[in-house]
Amino acid sequence: MTEFELNLMRQPWWIIGDRWDQDDWWLENGAVAGNLVMKNYLKDGHKIAKDIGKMVKDGRISVREGADYLYNLLCYLYIGNLARLNAHDFALQYNSLLKAHKFPIEAGLSSVPDQEPLYDVINLNNTIFFTSLQGDSSRYYFPPKNGIYSPSDMIPGANGRVAMMWRKPKERKKVPDGDNYFRLPATTLAKNRNITYVDAVIDGSVIDINRKEIHTGAAKRHAFPILSEEDVNEGYRKYLSRYGHTVSVKENKKRAAERMERYADGRKEQKEDFKNEIREYHGEYPSEFVDGKVTSLGINPDSTALVYELSYKMDNLVKRAGNNVILSLGKLFCDQLELLPSDRERDVDAYFGTPREYVTRISVDIPSGYTVNESSLSGLNRLILNESGAFSANTTLVSPDKLQVDIIKRYNKGVLPVSEWPEMLSVLDMASEWNNVSILLEKK
Repeated sequence: MTEFELNLMRQPWWIIGDRWDQDDWWLENGAVAGNLVMKNYLKDGHKIAKDIGKMVKDGRISVREGADYLYNLLCYLYIGNLARLNAHDFALQYNSLLKAHKFPIEAGLSSVPDQEPLYDVINLNNTIFFTSLQGDSSRYYFPPKNGIYSPSDMIPGANGRVAMMWRKPKERKKVPDGDNYFRLPATTLAKNRNITYVDAVIDGSVIDINRKEIHTGAAKRHAFPILSEEDVNEGYRKYLSRYGHTVSVKENKKRAAERMERYADGRKEQKEDFKNEIREYHGEYPSEFVDGKVTSLGINPDSTALVYELSYKMDNLVKRAGNNVILSLGKLFCDQLELLPSDRERDVDAYFGTPREYVTRISVDIPSGYTVNESSLSGLNRLILNESGAFSANTTLVSPDKLQVDIIKRYNKGVLPVSEWPEMLSVLDMASEWNNVSILLEKK
């Protein structure tokens, strides 16, 4: 551990009087901590950071593009555990890095999601620092705590939280304490979305499935378990090459060889992670796993989605009924939560973190020689809309040999008042019930 890191550990973590006094030193102009991290852990790291600052100054990239790049550059070290940074260190390093290159920023403070609002906090362990880019390109940059996010994402824990910006002590004393507080922006359904495409082909008693998952905002959390170390490192390196730079960590031959071994082991483990994801989606493991890959890490602020694709076979969703076929269509929709009797009664608000939306399109190729029974088709549509959320399923025969289902499920609020819990139950119950629908394919 370096002397710099030891000094960080010696900083007091309690707050006495003014919440900022213990950590004001790192907010002053001229801080160099961020540049030290670049220099110590990245090949040509200091040069790359300096070059980004010059590109902004010369107008070759915007202020926001420069801040986004440096954010992802530091995330590359933080998430890959390459520089032994915690969330507080990350905020310190990022703030000082931008200050060193004269970006128009201010530092801010908020409390972590499962703790009291900031104005009631008495311990810095219950807070999180962030950086705010000022001017026309305003943006809030939080440490990527418990996940991988784009610079343009509002991390789930910060959604609508009480915060305050840093001011010099003399300036803070000029206004009433309460006037220093404000609420961070609240995200919307459109920012926290999981879009699923399911293409299914019936082959005898087996269904061949190709599924694509697209996650944005808070919905990304569901995809983190399938990411490998190689996906993360190579995803950041790809983004960071955009301005002609080649970014790599400082490592000797032994550490490089160890990393490649971890990559190989990670690919094997990821195969099992993909199988577990399929089990969570359908409620059971595939009869055969074919392939899986991550196509986008979701760190580009212009394309924030984390995307992966899976190919596999399921052998128990098709049953014979004489000459006809019964397809368990509802099992092609993500396995839904069935609430226990004890969960149906609540006396406190329900915390979902952020509004969220799940959009699914299921396409099924009808086998040659079969047709969809019209009476079974007409009973598949559903619709419920209320203040708490929504569920809808719309099933159509887009051609004689193609069945399509469009499903939308919504959680409208990050925190649902207990008075609206019965409305949410009706949404959850309808979604769970749709998991059990089937459709009859008749022999022509």
